[in-house]
This record gives sequence, C-alpha cells and structure tokens, in this order.
Amino acid sequence: MHPLQHHRVEPRRIRPQGRASNLPTYESPLCGPGYTIRAGAPRDLEAMVELTEEVFQDSFVRDVLLADPGFRFDDARLVFDAEGKLASTTFVIPREMRFEGVLLKLGGIGGVATDPLHRRKGYASAGLKDAIEHMVTQHYDLSFLYPFDPSYYARFGFGDLVLPFQVLELDGVVERSNGYLLREFEPRDTDALEAIYDEFNRFRVGPFERSSLYWRQYLAKNRPLHERLFVAELEDKVVAYMFLERIFHHWGEIDYKLKIGEVGSLDGHADALLSLCERAAGHAQGAGFERLYFDPVTDFHVPGAREPSEADIADYNNVKYRKMVRVVDLTSLLCKITPVWNARLESSGRKECWQDVFSLRRDRRDSRDRFELTLIASGSTLRADDEAFVKLLLGFEPFEQIEVGGKDGLTDGEKDALAAVFPATRPVFWDFDYL
Repeated sequence: MHPLQHHRVEPRRIRPQGRASNLPTYESPLCGPGYTIRAGAPRDLEAMVELTEEVFQDSFVRDVLLADPGFRFDDARLVFDAEGKLASTTFVIPREMRFEGVLLKLGGIGGVATDPLHRRKGYASAGLKDAIEHMVTQHYDLSFLYPFDPSYYARFGFGDLVLPFQVLELDGVVERSNGYLLREFEPRDTDALEAIYDEFNRFRVGPFERSSLYWRQYLAKNRPLHERLFVAELEDKVVAYMFLERIFHHWGEIDYKLKIGEVGSLDGHADALLSLCERAAGHAQGAGFERLYFDPVTDFHVPGAREPSEADIADYNNVKYRKMVRVVDLTSLLCKITPVWNARLESSGRKECWQDVFSLRRDRRDSRDRFELTLIASGSTLRADDEAFVKLLLGFEPFEQIEVGGKDGLTDGEKDALAAVFPATRPVFWDFDYL
C-alpha cells in the first residue's frame, strides 16, 4: 500500500461551478494590426501541417498533436495575416493531471510556430494569449509547456521548474534478474502496464490520467523519443516496466543521450525496478553509451547513482529538461484540491481546514500573477509570484526553501501549518505523458 493511501481520497473529477471572479483577463486578441485569430477548423488542417512542418522540420504536429485522442480543432488557436494566410499556430493539448487523489484539468501548450516571414510582429504572443483565454473559458486548472525561452513565457505567468536529475555510470553495472523474467514489451502487455501505472501513480502529484485508448495509440506509434520499453514478469504476470527514452538538445538531432523516462511496479515488486534498471543499463552499454540519466522518484532509488556535474547538466540540458507551469482558473483549482489540503492538515495532527489557516487571492500586474496568502490568526501576508506559487502548489521544494515574501513575520505554528499544506512531495513528470 502506498504510504499516503490511508488518508487520501480516491482519484475523482470535481467540476467547478460558475466562472471565477479572480481570473486574469485579457483584451480580446481576436483581431489586431494586420491579423485575426480564431479557433481551427477541419478546412485549416492542410495549412496547419504545412506551416508546422516548415518551422519544425518534422511531422510532430501532424503525427502526434493532431493524432492525439483528445485533439479538437477548437484547441488549435490560429493567427491569420491581413491576406487570410495562416501565419502562426498555438495548440492546447487537453490532459488530466493527478494530484493526490483528484484530477486537475491541464492544458499543454505545443506546436507554437510562426511563419518566418511574420516573426517579430507579435503573432505568437497574440496566439498564446488567445490560448490562455481559451483555457480560462474552459475552466482549465493549470497549463504546461516546454519553453524555448523561459524568460519569454514568464511574461505570460508560467513558472520555471527545473527538476533535479541523477546520473548512473554504466561501467561495472551487472545485470541481475532477481528471479524476474526481463524482456521487451509486447502488445499483449498493454493492459498490465495500464494497471501498474494506475497503482504506482494513484497518489502522486504530476502523472497524467491515461485512458486505454491513450495507451494503445501511443504504444503502437514509432515515437522519435522512444528507445526501448522493458517489462519484468513473475509467474507469467507482468509486475513492473521501464521506458528507456532518447533525449535531444534540439528536436530532430541525430546525436542523443539515453534516460530512464518512466518506471512503474506493483506493490511488493520494487526490486523488479532495479533489475529493469540493470537491464536498461546493459542495453545502453551495448549501444555504446557510458551513462544513463533519470529523474529521481520518491520510492525509486538506484544504487550507485550520483548527482550531476556541470558537464552532465550541459549534456542533459535538453528540450524536456525545463518545464513551465501556470495557474489558469484558480477557483476551479481550489475547488478540486481543497480535499487534499485538508487531508494533509489532518494527517499532520491538525483539526482545522485550510480556509481556517489562510485565505488566498490572485492579482495580475504587468502580465505577471501575484498570489497573496493571508494568515487568519495573525493577519500576516505572504506574497508569492507565479513561479513561487507553482512550486508551493506542486511541492517542488520544502516550504522553507521557496522564496516567498513576508515569511519572517510568521509564528512557528503558522509555519508548521503551511508546511503541512505545502509539503515537498516533489512532482513526477513522466516523459511518456508529454510525448
């Protein structure tokens, strides 16, 4: 049993009622100097594919985004020039993110492409603002993207998250089965992987909700980032799996490194993950690699792994290393995570609800969000920018280490209560979720 399970609610969808009163608002970007913006339509398909393939020099949008099980043309936000030609695209990719027992509605931002002839005209910015407003009207809780320029997306309220990673040197790693049959994935294993994923990630923060269609469609694809998928079998039952993924500094590069992109195991079979790690290391050695990279998970530790050097960081600093998240509909978000925050307080021995500890409001200034947490007992106010609040929300770091203004005026009891509401659970972002 997962150590958090005894005080967590089962994963469920909570629907917000009405529109939040404290949402950021934008002037409608439906038109501007020399351009118009609208949602995509089937008649735009050819133009969307042509533009994105010209910009990205690959078929990612056509083969992945447009083929996504959740894709709707309404989620393609398109900018047209004065002559009616498609000039810029921004896609909202609908997902649901697990947050310790509840599901948050998350909009991934991808396929941001602008015709080279129309760059530096504000088209991409207008398209991104329109995508955010679209997510606001659809009550998305959070939005997520991989930034080509973090400072650019910070202007739109996205907070920068750089998760720590570790390095496993392959010299001397010996493959041991520990009684498991280790082999490559076969299509007949799909149902088993889906069940393992659900059990392994049920009470984590960060993993996505995946439908059977999602699993089957993407496991059947020849994804450019995929290297190998290994499974561990015991008594004819698959009990663990491991994705070995490729990482690039830039999309389309020939040179790449290898990382452990995702793991999962049934309760009682954590040792199978170590066997799979050694199996993956053996494959990497055979392919000529000297090391593997991976993002640590709370209950998955690899013996012999080390912290990265500056050279490792330079090697690993790839298109998926930096992640950025923003809050979209705060009222919807609070509606869904209130049971989690209250359960956290209860598990720490406190009897109050989070609303008895602090109130929360958001203000938008100079295109950035400001969050204020007012402590009920003392009236002290904590001030967090959008990045600090996202780190608090997702448990990116301990509460004491996150830069929040006004912390010096808190009592020890208030600090303890906030640390209980915002523990350092450290989010888990599986590569397979984001493709």
